[in-house]
Amino acid sequence: VSTQSTGASTIEEVLQGYNCTIFAYGQTGTGKTYTMEGERSLASNIPWEKDPQIGLIPRSMSHMFDRLNAQASDYSVRVSMLELYNEELFDLLSPPNSSNVKLRLFEDSARKVTRGIGSVVIQGLEEVQVMSKDEVHGLMERAMQKRQTAATNLNAHSSRSHVVFTVTVHIKTVSQDDLGECEEE
Repeated sequence: VSTQSTGASTIEEVLQGYNCTIFAYGQTGTGKTYTMEGERSLASNIPWEKDPQIGLIPRSMSHMFDRLNAQASDYSVRVSMLELYNEELFDLLSPPNSSNVKLRLFEDSARKVTRGIGSVVIQGLEEVQVMSKDEVHGLMERAMQKRQTAATNLNAHSSRSHVVFTVTVHIKTVSQDDLGECEEE
């Protein structure tokens, strides 16, 4: 299965209101980071969204914004990106000059009861509202500079951590009979 078809089909489900996850798992050096994030080709004249080397996350975000912009609906998109390294959580989207503050993970039973969805909360995690695929790409490039890396026998810049990239999409649609508005998350 190609990254294009996987990302596109998953984004279509997200835009229909489903919660979705794409998960990369494998041994060190098998290409998980490359598959998910990709890298820029040496040919700098290629726009990033057309670069064959981009990964599943930027490719999916490009597809999602293309689809959202084609719809006649109001929407908002927020992203967060955290790193798990040596059993500690770090915010990869925190402002550039801020210190790398450890995040706190806890279970919020009140949230589960009131909203009926996941009860895990990461206190202090920055959620950034984004308006375009270019903005997401810029945030990802900045975040990748903060990642913990080290050399291995297989890769000179192997990521030594795990990353969770989260996207929250809100779409406001108007019903056909103008009786009201509904919001999908």
